[in-house]
Amino acid sequence: MIDLRRPGQRSFGEGLIEEETANLWEPWMRQADQVLEVEQIHQRMVQLAVENQVVQGRRMRVDTTVVETNIHYPTDSSLLGDGDRVLTRLMKKVTAIAGAIGTKLVNRMRSVQRRVAEIARASRAKGEKGKQRIEPLYRKLLGITGRVVGQAKRFSSEIASGVKRSSDVLKQARLEGLKCAIDEMLETVKKVTYQTKARVFKGDTHVEGKILSVFETSTEVIRKGR
Repeated sequence: MIDLRRPGQRSFGEGLIEEETANLWEPWMRQADQVLEVEQIHQRMVQLAVENQVVQGRRMRVDTTVVETNIHYPTDSSLLGDGDRVLTRLMKKVTAIAGAIGTKLVNRMRSVQRRVAEIARASRAKGEKGKQRIEPLYRKLLGITGRVVGQAKRFSSEIASGVKRSSDVLKQARLEGLKCAIDEMLETVKKVTYQTKARVFKGDTHVEGKILSVFETSTEVIRKGR
């Protein structure tokens, strides 16, 4: 641990006067929008404090608060459905800007919704019988998801290569933003597909970095009790 307390201090903030910390503010704010992880923020804060000789930086005590995320109950089928829906929506927006040039959008959401509903009904049956009913349905849903993902990859590639483009500067910037959103969701759907296959076909429920929401990917399960 790194101690941010100076000799005689009972806490990090005690005794720090405005003149000592003012010179940290601007460099810290410039760095804050460049880091994504809390650990990186802490490390940068300590580094700036040590560089400016505000503290010795031997140990640091950190307290955190858990914040509940607003998500629906996560099931593999619903997560796949969410990913398909978001990718389809993004591709619709791309088509609205770039027109029908390049890969044509094929909307598979009706098939996705049917498979998700079928899995929900089949999941009520427990034991081996329920497993036998669910596995073929998941194979169908994963197959549809694979086709949605393949189509989204082509959309992303065509934006990058200039096949899907706009002569309007603002619309072109919008296309670039949509490409980033598609790429990010593709990575999330890839993880959801992996954990779905692991649980449904291999019985592995402890996949590292499990996705609980395609919208709040940082959400983690907190297990209470023993």
